[in-house]
Amino acid sequence: GEKREGKSDHDTLPPLPLLHAAIDTFHAHTARADLLELQESRRGNWLKYLPTLGLADTPSGAPRPGLSYSSAVIYQAKKDKQTRAAKRLAILEQAQLAARRDKAALGPLLERHRSAERELAAALQLLELDRELLSYWQQELAAKNIGPVEFLGKRKAFMEQETGIERLRDRLRELEAELLAKAHFFDP
Repeated sequence: GEKREGKSDHDTLPPLPLLHAAIDTFHAHTARADLLELQESRRGNWLKYLPTLGLADTPSGAPRPGLSYSSAVIYQAKKDKQTRAAKRLAILEQAQLAARRDKAALGPLLERHRSAERELAAALQLLELDRELLSYWQQELAAKNIGPVEFLGKRKAFMEQETGIERLRDRLRELEAELLAKAHFFDP
């Protein structure tokens, strides 16, 4: 990533406010989808509130069409409305709770990331010193002050150190991926 003010070259994470915004956006979209699903499940429900059409007897005994409303249906309609309102509120509260939980989980991950960054920075400084030492040992080999076996041992140790740094970089990338996933942050 490009170098940002006050950040190391290895820090490729977006700033914390952006991570928090991604969490809020994700959970807002999830809540919206759940609310739309709740709304969709109500389509066609109005049919059950229609009056019942039947035949009623007139005083003369002749049948005539009649409409009847059930008070139980009206009571159920009020109860359904209250239940839907409670479900909407629960969906919104769940989204807020999930967002707070995800934001709280970022803290320990960010600390592990910072620690891995410090470890990598220290390892890179040591590697630079060892690179200079290896150059010195190469000159000593050329001057025949040390033998090839001794030089190869020092070169092998240097290469193992480089491999260790690659492992540290891999660990840092894994932590970054874990952090971005926890934040529901995906670059467009």
